[in-house]
Amino acid sequence: MHQFGPSELKALYRFLRVPYFVLLGAVAAYWLVAEGALGITLPRIDQIENLSTIKLILVLVALADAVVVVYFRYSRIASLLRQPASNSAHLLGRLRADYLVCFVVSNAVAVYGFALRLLGGSREDALPFFVGAVVLFMLCYPRSPESTSTPGGPIDTGQGLG
Repeated sequence: MHQFGPSELKALYRFLRVPYFVLLGAVAAYWLVAEGALGITLPRIDQIENLSTIKLILVLVALADAVVVVYFRYSRIASLLRQPASNSAHLLGRLRADYLVCFVVSNAVAVYGFALRLLGGSREDALPFFVGAVVLFMLCYPRSPESTSTPGGPIDTGQGLG
């Protein structure tokens, strides 16, 4: 069980919510720009012969990213929260870094959808990337210490706190 003070974790989670919402907002911005909803017309490359190959590669990379996010969120972060905090500043720094990795990798999945759309992919081709990014962001939401025992909370390992 972690030895962090509740105020330390609350402060960390408050801090983490800023980049979380900024990067989640970027996912929405990618979608709006890719769909031309902001009045921005981006050139599309319509004659890519291997678009299906590119799409397959992007899907595989996105799936690998999802594995990375799940690993960081439910293995590394959960492990850090279970460690005794002999050096709480170091552990809080690692916790912050691991959450930021989750956020950035989740955001990358939306970038793949954006790139696919710009390369001439259809809305239906790109949509799973945007939805996948939002789902990954939901998994990575930094929850306060009070919610650690709820499903999906920071230390939800199925084994409880002790």
